[in-house]
Amino acid sequence: MQEVDDLVERDFRAAEGRCTRGLAATELEELMAQTEPEDEVVVRAVRALRKLVAENSDSRVVIVCHGTLIRLVLGALSDTPHPHVLNGQILELNTDRLHEFVQQ
Repeated sequence: MQEVDDLVERDFRAAEGRCTRGLAATELEELMAQTEPEDEVVVRAVRALRKLVAENSDSRVVIVCHGTLIRLVLGALSDTPHPHVLNGQILELNTDRLHEFVQQ
């Protein structure tokens, strides 16, 4: 088993662990504006996935990570928002699309 730093969940920074219930809309917006941007999550995750595919070209690889990261990457690769990912849900990644993906 190998841990891959770039496949960690989105960094919510100051919002991490905070209870947002009861916050005014402006407070919530300000707090969430500090989180790691979704496009940055996708860039680091795609970079890590490309590396894993290259290092394991003759094997099937199982990757376990948080739903938000999975949802953002699959949505970016398909140019369509991906729905909520259930805990324990198994999804396959088309590595051809991974290599075609151009990061903005």
